[in-house]
Amino acid sequence: MANDDEDRPRKTEPDIEAPPARSTEPDIEAPPARSTMDDLPRGGTIPMGEIRAATPGEQPAQADADDDLEHEDATADAPPDVEASNTKKPKPVLYIVLGLVLFSALAGPILFYFFVWRYKPTAPQHIPAGTVIAVRMDAKELYLFEPFRKNVLGVLDDQPGVKSRAARLKKSTGIDPRSDLREIVVASPDGHRFVVLLGGYFTQARMNRASVTKGLLDFLTEEGVTGFSLEGDVLVGPGGLEIAQADDATVIIASDDEMLRASREPSDDWMKLGLVSSGALSFAIDGPVFAHAAKDLSSFGDTSVLAHTTRATGFMKLGYRPELSAELIPEGVDSEELSKETEALLSNARLLTALFPDVFGEKAALAAAHAKPRTSSVLVTAPWPVEGLEAGTKWLGESGRALLEHK
Repeated sequence: MANDDEDRPRKTEPDIEAPPARSTEPDIEAPPARSTMDDLPRGGTIPMGEIRAATPGEQPAQADADDDLEHEDATADAPPDVEASNTKKPKPVLYIVLGLVLFSALAGPILFYFFVWRYKPTAPQHIPAGTVIAVRMDAKELYLFEPFRKNVLGVLDDQPGVKSRAARLKKSTGIDPRSDLREIVVASPDGHRFVVLLGGYFTQARMNRASVTKGLLDFLTEEGVTGFSLEGDVLVGPGGLEIAQADDATVIIASDDEMLRASREPSDDWMKLGLVSSGALSFAIDGPVFAHAAKDLSSFGDTSVLAHTTRATGFMKLGYRPELSAELIPEGVDSEELSKETEALLSNARLLTALFPDVFGEKAALAAAHAKPRTSSVLVTAPWPVEGLEAGTKWLGESGRALLEHK
């Protein structure tokens, strides 16, 4: 009988059916089962298949399920383009337009200066072949030098009872020498004949005039200067002086017709001189000048430095401490020997000028001059007193005023 009792089935609670297996949508997890009947939402039921008993130690998952359901509901209720609009990037076209605007604002003035307004030197290109001495003056540097601005340009300023010469010259020719002039070059093949070359903003488009020479004749006539006449596009003056304008707008003032014809067409002959473009004033002196000077000055002492120099180039720096620098190229001797000969020449020059007055500061410059040998040349430096340069500008101004006022 004991065996019968053991075989009799025990009275238990009904088995809880397992949730039916899903045949589709394997990626969607079923919401976690609720552990007690108290957790059921009020007024509603859930299928029996979704109820399972909580295992010991397991925490109710209702809070996590509710968070998941709220997240899914918020995502489902949001408009389909909300996420896209939050991550939408500006179109590349906007960046291109902004870049072009910035480039135009910053680079526009720079490009205008370099390709339109910036002056391109033209005067040295009209130095005629065979030139042995050339001097170039940078008008911009001279404008900044107060003695030049006061004493030389002052001739063009207003005078009592006289309208500004600069204003009348600009009206006649379209050239304002106080702002349009950029360089002055003086060149000579023998020390007698010469050309003066003026370069600057002299183009036909800017000046809106028929001819510089015609306007210059009108200006000189108004000033009462006689002896000038116009022959074609050439203004002819006293002593065979001729003035014309080259195709690149460079104004040429020549001592005679031959020099004018030799200067009208640009060339690269000037590059053989080694004329530099730095400094307010630069110069180049070729070999024939030194050979001629050595012959003429032989009676004054040792002139071997002149015979042994094949070329000299240099420039003058203005400002508070003006200084003249020259580089001598030796011929027949090395730089060490030429440096010694140069020092000897400077000493002789100091003695010769001791009895003469100091006109433009040359005596003070000679006293401080010094020669230094270099690898293939000799560098000569001479600080120049400002007072001497001021005296030189006064002399230039008085000469120009006398010419215009016929004194």
